[in-house]
Amino acid sequence: MRKGLLLGALLLILLATNLAIYQKEQLLAHGGVVRLALAPVDPRALLQGDYMALNYALNNHLSVDEQPENRRLIVTVNAQHVAVDAVWDRGQPLADNQRYLQTHQGNRQLGVASDAWFFEEGHADDFAMARYGELRVDEEGTALLVALLDEQLKPLTAAPK
Repeated sequence: MRKGLLLGALLLILLATNLAIYQKEQLLAHGGVVRLALAPVDPRALLQGDYMALNYALNNHLSVDEQPENRRLIVTVNAQHVAVDAVWDRGQPLADNQRYLQTHQGNRQLGVASDAWFFEEGHADDFAMARYGELRVDEEGTALLVALLDEQLKPLTAAPK
C-alpha cells in the first residue's frame, strides 16, 4: 500500500513538473514580444557577482494602491515592440498594439517579470549596457524574461573568455 501511494505521489510530481516545463516552452515558442525599458537600480547593487538586479521603468509610474483585483496591466507597444505606455486592466478592450502583462509583488516593489538576470561569473561588463528587457508574453499576460538588449535593441550576450 505504501509503495503504491509513494509511486502515485512521485508520478503526480513528475506530471506537474513536466506540465510546467511544457507551458514555459510553449510561451517561449509562441509568446508575443514585449520590450520594457530598464530603470536604474541602487548602483551599489546593480552588479553583484553573477547576476544583475533589474528594475523596469514602468514600475516607477504605477501605483500599487490603484491595482485592480486581476493585478494585470495593459501595455501599449510601438513598432519595435517597446512598451511606451501602461495602464491597469479594468476590462477595457485591447487595441492591436496592446498586450496584457501580469504583475506580482516583487522583492522591492511591483514586478512584471524576473527582477534579476543571471550570467556566468566574470561577464558583468558584457551586460552593463543593458537598456531593455525582452519578454515573451502569452495572451493572459504571463511573461518570461528572455534577453537583455542594448539601446539599439540588440541582444547582449556573454563574450567568450
